[in-house]
Amino acid sequence: MNNQEKEMQLPSPTPSRFYLHVASTVKADKIAEFAVRDLIAVITPMNNIGWTRLATCSSLTGLPTRFLEVYESQSTQPVTGALGLLDNPAYKKLMDHCERRDVEMLRPMSYAPRESPNPKITGNSHLLYVLLTVKDGNLQRFSDLMEKVLPLFTDKKTFKDSGGWTLMAAGHGLHPPYRVMHLWRSADANNLDKLMHLLSESPEYTELNNNTIQHQDLMHGIVAFKGAGGTANKDS
Repeated sequence: MNNQEKEMQLPSPTPSRFYLHVASTVKADKIAEFAVRDLIAVITPMNNIGWTRLATCSSLTGLPTRFLEVYESQSTQPVTGALGLLDNPAYKKLMDHCERRDVEMLRPMSYAPRESPNPKITGNSHLLYVLLTVKDGNLQRFSDLMEKVLPLFTDKKTFKDSGGWTLMAAGHGLHPPYRVMHLWRSADANNLDKLMHLLSESPEYTELNNNTIQHQDLMHGIVAFKGAGGTANKDS
């Protein structure tokens, strides 16, 4: 069995579960409208075709402003239903306000959270968005290493009462070269420096880092959404 065949057998906690990973670059004069109107207006159309939003966040630094949306579904049917969004007025307006909008369906990694995160934690939170391109043939090894590295993200000695970094979503693309998406949440942005120092001392993370190309973006949760109901939480 070759490496690619082995990778196609990479265990997933719930085989019928999928993520939708959406990254948008928004026109400078439409940022406010995109954040407070467009993203809320498309919640119901997305729910209607089977996608529940897990998190929405925006970049803290740099221009143009970037937005990330992560959705979850228990079947592939919403993929075909998503084509109907192209005729939805709210979605068309959202698209008009984007300079670029990249959409990718992902399968959960074996260590992905088995339950959806509490939507209340996504608003007014710091989120670390990480995209990793894994070298060919190394996806299973990557997963094995992450299983060993995960406890460092919530190390009690390092993070004490702040809780460290909570993994909200972890998925990989459907075809090689595999891109892995991680979304982490922390109540304290200062935890990022502590985390990087801790990871630098881990031989497993060093091996993982040497076999991936990483892009990291510290982001801020802009709205907390209730799950299936699709109603914005007023406390966010």
